[in-house]
Amino acid sequence: MGKEMKALFTISLVLLLPSLYTIALMAREWSVGERVYSRLHVEGEYLNLSPRWKGHSIRLTDEALPSDPSAKIMLPWGHKERPGRVKIEIDGKDFSWPHDVAIRPGSNRILGRYHHWIFLGRLQDKEKSGEEFLVVQRFIEQGEDWYRIIRIPEVGTISEEVFSHSSRTVPVERMFFVRLVYPNGIGIYSDVLQVWPSIIYPIAYPAGTVLVGALLLCIALWKHRRKKKAHPVGTDNDRAAPGRV
Repeated sequence: MGKEMKALFTISLVLLLPSLYTIALMAREWSVGERVYSRLHVEGEYLNLSPRWKGHSIRLTDEALPSDPSAKIMLPWGHKERPGRVKIEIDGKDFSWPHDVAIRPGSNRILGRYHHWIFLGRLQDKEKSGEEFLVVQRFIEQGEDWYRIIRIPEVGTISEEVFSHSSRTVPVERMFFVRLVYPNGIGIYSDVLQVWPSIIYPIAYPAGTVLVGALLLCIALWKHRRKKKAHPVGTDNDRAAPGRV
C-alpha cells in the first residue's frame, strides 16, 4: 500500500470513527426518548398552589414572604429567591420532605415560586388505564441532585419513589420525571441532542465529517483495488526461474 493510500485511509478513519460514535449516541438518545415520551404524557399544574383533582386535594405552603430580606438575587433572570422547606399536604396528610428548595417569594404561582424544584401535574401512561396526579420534587443531598416522585392514583394507595441523579436511567422512565424539575437541558445517556443546532454541529460535525470520511475511504479502496489489478500477485514474472534459488 502506497503512502497516498495510507494517508487516505488514516484521514478517513480519523473522520469516520468519532463521527459514527456521535451519530450512534444521537440515534440511541432519539430511539429511547421516542419510546419513553410517546408513552408518557403530562399536563402541568402551573398556576395553582392548592389544586384539586378527582376528589384529592394537594396543597403547597411555605413561610417565605414577598418582602423577605434574606432573599438574594439569582442571575441571570434577576429573580429573588431564598432557601426554605415546602409543606406538601395531600388529602390532609403531611407528605413534606426535610430538605430545602429555592423559593421565589415574589411569585404565588407554582411555575415561578418553585420553578425547577417542584412540579405538579396529571400523568397519562398509555400502558395503563386512567390518570395519576404527580408531585415531583428535586432536592440536593451531599452535593448530588435527588428526586422524589409522589403518585396519586384515582383509586388506590399513594406511592412514593426517591432516587439519586446517578441512578436516573434505571429504569429509563425516570428520566421523564427528572426533566420536569431539572434546571438545565439533560439527555438520557448523553447530552448530544441537547446542543443548540448550528452549522458546526450537527451539520459540519458529525454529518459532514462522516460523509467526507466515507468518500475518502471509498477513494482509498478504489485506488487500492486498481493497483492490485495493475500489479497482480503471482504472475510469471514474479516466479523464480527453474534451477534458481
